[in-house]
Amino acid sequence: MKVFGIEIRNVAPEEFPKLSALKEKPCRDLYIAGENCANAFCAGIVGTRRCDEYGRTMSFLLAKSLAACGIVIVSGGAAGIDTAAHEGALAAGGRTVSVLGCGFDIIYPAENRTLFEKIARNGALVSEYPPGTRPHKIGFAERDRIIAALSDILIAVQAPRSSGTLITAGWALSLSKPVFALPGDIWYENSAGTNSLFARGAVPLHEPAAILPFVPEGIRESLKRSFDEWFHQSSRMNVKPQGWDGERGEASLQENFSEFEMNVIELLKKDALHMDKLLNSFRGRDALFESLMRLEIKGIIRRLEGGFYALVKKV
Repeated sequence: MKVFGIEIRNVAPEEFPKLSALKEKPCRDLYIAGENCANAFCAGIVGTRRCDEYGRTMSFLLAKSLAACGIVIVSGGAAGIDTAAHEGALAAGGRTVSVLGCGFDIIYPAENRTLFEKIARNGALVSEYPPGTRPHKIGFAERDRIIAALSDILIAVQAPRSSGTLITAGWALSLSKPVFALPGDIWYENSAGTNSLFARGAVPLHEPAAILPFVPEGIRESLKRSFDEWFHQSSRMNVKPQGWDGERGEASLQENFSEFEMNVIELLKKDALHMDKLLNSFRGRDALFESLMRLEIKGIIRRLEGGFYALVKKV
């Protein structure tokens, strides 16, 4: 059987040596579409589906910086933080692994079909469940342990107390993996879960450089440069978490658009468009991802449910 034209292989857990750590709940046979790149050094990036622009931006930039240095990004393919992490890795030309909680033939969420195809061609889709297995909350909770086991470090970006992110982080901590959490406003629901991880041993990610001692020594200098490049650009955009200084999810920037960004804006003036339509309208996938992220940060466009983008501010 194939997905996106790529053969689905049924493999033994032994093909993923890191999974041997899951002695309490060993893996069944696994299904994989793509390259088994999870045996390289991996960074898991996880968080809520209902993130704000700050969380989405941090997830994207962290993934992009790490993937640009050869680190494989592992996440769960869900909307929100997971999607931003996968997109960040792809924008860097890096590799990423999505661990699914259902069968490959059932695309969930449906709006991530195009993203999953890119992941399969630039990394791997992995699932414990055979084709035909429908999404279920038990499946998502069980896949969290696989994300934790495959990750050499884990970063929790934003999560309420009820989020499955805390399950993933709990598994990672029990496996003695370094876990990082993005500190947030104590009054903000999406920071309540991540803030709670500090009492359990998570490292506060007060700056990207906090990760450096936990990655292979040979890439620390290049990763530092990567962080400096991408986060310096973001700091100039004045991206703030929701609730910062009394504002609710606003971002400010003196309007200065690239030609590519203006082309995107002109197209979205007509109507909201699905990501697939945008990809068909522009050459250069990475340039499109970059432009969409920057326009979201500037507050010009917004990502809607179902993978659509809409113009929300007149230019």
